[in-house]
Amino acid sequence: MTELVADERQMEAVESLDDQVLVIAPPGCGKTELLAMRAEFLVREGRILPGRRLLAITYSKRARDNMRQRIQERLGPELTSRFVTVLNFHGLAGRIVRAHATTLDIPKDFVMPTKRWFGDAVSQIGAGWESRKAAESRLLEVKSSPISDVEIDAQLRSSGDELALAVEQVRRSANRLDYQDLIRHAQRLLHVPGVARLYQSHFDAVLVDEFQDLSLQQFDIVTRACTRRGTYVGDPLQGIYSWAGAQPDAVIAALRDRCTTRVDLNVSYRSSPEVLAIVNAVGVPIGATELHAADPSAWGSGQRTRAYVFDSEEDEASKIAELAVGIARKRPQAAVAVIARSGWRRGPLDRELSAVDDVPLQFWDMALDHPGLLTALRTAATGIAATLPLEDQLRMLNERCLHGLAGDDDVDTANILGDAIDLLRQRASEGEGVRAVLARTKAVDVTDVAPPGVHVLNAHLGKGQQFDWVFVIGLEEGHVPDYRSLEDPEEARALMVMLSRAKRGLVVSRSRTVKTKYGTTKSAPRSRWWDQLAAAA
Repeated sequence: MTELVADERQMEAVESLDDQVLVIAPPGCGKTELLAMRAEFLVREGRILPGRRLLAITYSKRARDNMRQRIQERLGPELTSRFVTVLNFHGLAGRIVRAHATTLDIPKDFVMPTKRWFGDAVSQIGAGWESRKAAESRLLEVKSSPISDVEIDAQLRSSGDELALAVEQVRRSANRLDYQDLIRHAQRLLHVPGVARLYQSHFDAVLVDEFQDLSLQQFDIVTRACTRRGTYVGDPLQGIYSWAGAQPDAVIAALRDRCTTRVDLNVSYRSSPEVLAIVNAVGVPIGATELHAADPSAWGSGQRTRAYVFDSEEDEASKIAELAVGIARKRPQAAVAVIARSGWRRGPLDRELSAVDDVPLQFWDMALDHPGLLTALRTAATGIAATLPLEDQLRMLNERCLHGLAGDDDVDTANILGDAIDLLRQRASEGEGVRAVLARTKAVDVTDVAPPGVHVLNAHLGKGQQFDWVFVIGLEEGHVPDYRSLEDPEEARALMVMLSRAKRGLVVSRSRTVKTKYGTTKSAPRSRWWDQLAAAA
């Protein structure tokens, strides 16, 4: 990766005297560093008044930690502590709701949301898959505006969705909020003039990372919490979370109206020219800015991109595992990623890599690898007897961790805990206690730069990350693009996100055949983007 020396366009955004600034930042263009420089400029130039703060908002916990680290490196711990608050979005919403719950008659001891509760509630009720998905979509729809629980009930009754109504009753009886409730109530609270004034008098500026991942509801929260100055950085063509409620087109339209300065970045500090040729092969046809390497000569010479075609998924898995592990062995400081669009396509590869024990290996869908959580679990496990039944050990561990998190507005941590308990259940051998399982589980600390070794992940988990070498597998129709979204423009964006994680080298691959869920083999047409990728490689 080329060292970031801010170019003219970046400095235009960093030192802008306008109150509302929009920055379009394609992958690898130094987005996070630009935001850190903007924070430093605002603080050192006296734009954040004494007693007030700059609010930096990210979409995920990992991005939040990275942002905090970057800002602290520029401002130092003392100024950062005095002037800057860095939160991920659910952390901000949770903080608002915790502080002002009684304003809306919400019990202050409400239970924070987790991913699991909806599925558990539906299972309790005994609903089928199709009705479950319909109810989930209905609840997301009705909760996407600042309305009360009474109004929610009225809309659900009017729609005739009895399952959604029943789930709501289960949620309230358990004194629980789901993710959308947290956002909805935070928005409702910021529509109360007295509450909004508290935040507006507290925050002199807001920095928003990855604006394309926001919904209009979340955008409303940000702009009500801070009205003075806003810097919004992101890329509409990296908007791949519409399934989670993101509205990139609507948010960018609102930002065009709001912002008086717009800066478009086009210099990549992350990737080699060869990698960028492949990224541009997908990005430019869908409207992305053509990216150029900041210093092409810094990358040296040699072949760093390839396109492979295999007869079967097993052949692909064997060769890609050999190449990825080979790089990790030859270059112990290199971070190597193998990325699939979806987890189901990774089966043969995961099995091939599971036997590797001489290089660091991380599967990113394992919650126990999440930074900080393993330490909390080990502390909570102290004194839990291995002679107890495993389920009793897991229950005690879960309760202790939840107690330790009480009052914490970090929703992501509470959510990941449920996944971690499930993984401990799967990993435990017969007669093994939770302390022994935790003792043989390694911690991995990942910010924006992955540690050395081989990393295996899906497209959406890789967003915001970077690796020395990247292998993107499964470039067949039905996987890239996904069979459920063949004409969805987000599929091209998801591919661009996967490709643009690479710094030095990039390999793409496909198989001529794939296995069906019944175990039979069928022909797999090449992805619609394969020809242009292969030509660029």
